[in-house]
Amino acid sequence: MGAPKILEKLTNFKIRLAPGDAPASLEELVQAIHHTFKYSVKTGHPHYLNQLSSGVDIVTLAADWIIATCNTNMFTYEIAPVFVLPRVHIMFDCGSAYGNSREYRNLNIRFVET
Repeated sequence: MGAPKILEKLTNFKIRLAPGDAPASLEELVQAIHHTFKYSVKTGHPHYLNQLSSGVDIVTLAADWIIATCNTNMFTYEIAPVFVLPRVHIMFDCGSAYGNSREYRNLNIRFVET
């Protein structure tokens, strides 16, 4: 039995999609959350090392908490204007390092005043 099958058996994982299936109870949801924490890789552990990441980046974690708390996304200025502004300034700074001016027209960005 491979690792995915073992994990599936340990967590009693099910998705109910058939017509007439009852939704998961609160107890089942809490158990699923418990299993998620229990069987997830502990990337914050000091001995965790991976070719893609190692440890927790506290700034990124804080940003994730803020984004989740605001219940927004980072796609457009209309949805998340405060979150888009740092990205615009980073683009300006990177562009100025290569000789571009810090004007909005060079990035083809239009801001709508409300």
